[in-house]
Amino acid sequence: MSFFYKAAYSQNKIMKKKALIIVSKNGFLDEEYFLLYKRFVHEGISITVGSQTKGKVEGVHGIDVRSELSLGEVKSADFDIIIFLQGPGIWDMAQEDVVYSLIHRFKDEDKILAASGNAVILLANAGALMGKRVTGDHSIEESIINKGGDYTGMPLEQDGNIITSKDVESVGGFLEKILWTLGDN
Repeated sequence: MSFFYKAAYSQNKIMKKKALIIVSKNGFLDEEYFLLYKRFVHEGISITVGSQTKGKVEGVHGIDVRSELSLGEVKSADFDIIIFLQGPGIWDMAQEDVVYSLIHRFKDEDKILAASGNAVILLANAGALMGKRVTGDHSIEESIINKGGDYTGMPLEQDGNIITSKDVESVGGFLEKILWTLGDN
């Protein structure tokens, strides 16, 4: 299946959606970001990038992305989905309380929460994974279980409005699952 395979979801419905992609100011996976960004643009999804601060943020391979919003400026009512992308900077983001209040607002409003790789730890630390079937980087398996998540180790999981992926190799399935879920909401 091609990365740009036309799925059977309603493209008209997809084009009206607004996605918030959260990247860490201290390193995110550039390739994952650009695959998501490129596909969302192709599908007509409105994209906003957020991080701990506004301005330039750098991926692990040196690619710069502009963060339009700091985490504290995000209004959950403005978005249909929040996506946390993996990378070494997640550990710094995990120290910031604002990220957890943001996750709670999206969850309380029944918005889609998505996270890849080690970024799944943010959802776990916020208590959003209690009783949920999830995956993520193997290094956070114990933490997910300790926070009440049902860690499967599969490449991709969805439980309700929570979508998680294990690693960058799962980005294609992660993206398709996000698009299907946006098309259903």
